[in-house]
Amino acid sequence: MEVNNWKKKYIIIIPLLLTALCGCATNTNNNTNDIAETKTYLYNYDYETDSNGEVHTDYHEEKPSVDLNESHEEVEPTVNFKKGAVTYVKMNETYNSGACECTVLKAYSTVSKQFCADTFGEEYSQLLLDYLNKFRGYYDENGNLFNEGHRFFLVKMHLKYSGKTTSKIQFTSPIICKYPDGTYYSLGLLGFIDRALSENSTCHLTLNPDDEFDAWFLYEASRYSHDKTYYLRGSFQNYIDDDSYTGYLVELNDIEDVE
Repeated sequence: MEVNNWKKKYIIIIPLLLTALCGCATNTNNNTNDIAETKTYLYNYDYETDSNGEVHTDYHEEKPSVDLNESHEEVEPTVNFKKGAVTYVKMNETYNSGACECTVLKAYSTVSKQFCADTFGEEYSQLLLDYLNKFRGYYDENGNLFNEGHRFFLVKMHLKYSGKTTSKIQFTSPIICKYPDGTYYSLGLLGFIDRALSENSTCHLTLNPDDEFDAWFLYEASRYSHDKTYYLRGSFQNYIDDDSYTGYLVELNDIEDVE
């Protein structure tokens, strides 16, 4: 596959920690009136992919000016899939994403960054904490997310690569949430993959012919509650926006909460 050099600049305003740290998100929102003064920041970054498919991100953090005397309403990004565009599967059901055979084996939700690090395992735990600890003021004194409704999702994914050549693949996978009224929202994103950290990356994996392994994917989602249904976008190399997405939605139908 030929990769062309390209460079884009994004303005992202979204109250999720992993957006600031990994740059894997593509959703944009330019309405600064929806920003909570004390908890949300503006991230202006250059997002560049070189000829080898490597993504380089340069962040500029800025706290936006908000008139606290004005009323502010948080607007959730709705998703309107085209008819017939998505195929639904559940955990422990195998599907294909490009040259990868994929199966979601396990899903946890937690507010604890230490639990995330422990789940990633000894080889990757400190690498993950080094990233998560960069965002000061996002956790309480116990190292837990303090924004109400925000949760880390830890998803154990089994991957089997059938490609004939070695490839470095970027995995993009927002969290999609279905409310009880049937409306879909994009409320989270993929931040880290355990094996990617050892490659000095966050969402890229180098896959060799006949590779087969389990990997932990770390997401963050907002407004978590048990009356909603959570999915991840399972066609990982489909980088388009949610409304235009075609591919698999994997229902996280057996999420285990860990406090």
